[in-house]
Amino acid sequence: MAASRALMLVDDCRTEAMLVEEAVGDIDAFDTFLHVMDSRAACETIVRDRPGAVLLDLRMPGLSGWEVLEQLHERGALGATYVAILSNSSSASDQAAALERGAKAYFVKPFDPDGYVDILRQVAGDDARMRLIADGPIRPRRPTRMRR
Repeated sequence: MAASRALMLVDDCRTEAMLVEEAVGDIDAFDTFLHVMDSRAACETIVRDRPGAVLLDLRMPGLSGWEVLEQLHERGALGATYVAILSNSSSASDQAAALERGAKAYFVKPFDPDGYVDILRQVAGDDARMRLIADGPIRPRRPTRMRR
């Protein structure tokens, strides 16, 4: 899996996966889409493959999204992988807690399928900015002279 262009959805709902996969096809930001329903397997896959972006549901059987965030933090995977929450909860306390625990963004699952396209565009833009920050500033090839 190419780390910079892969999107992983960690969600136990197949319908959600179909909507996200359709949105992936509508934009040219990700070349790989992976849906993982088992949150324990998702932790291992994220640590091993380092996908460019992960959309993580909070309420799942097995490990909750909260526990996945905690494990990724403990294993040092949050710094290298853009993890955003995609949840039915619009609770301000859930949003704040997710960001405090290392998620880069928080999205409420949209009612409109086009809402997924908007979310993925934002994730792709945020992921690109995060990679630029991690790589450091872009420097010109030769120094420029300032005229007085």
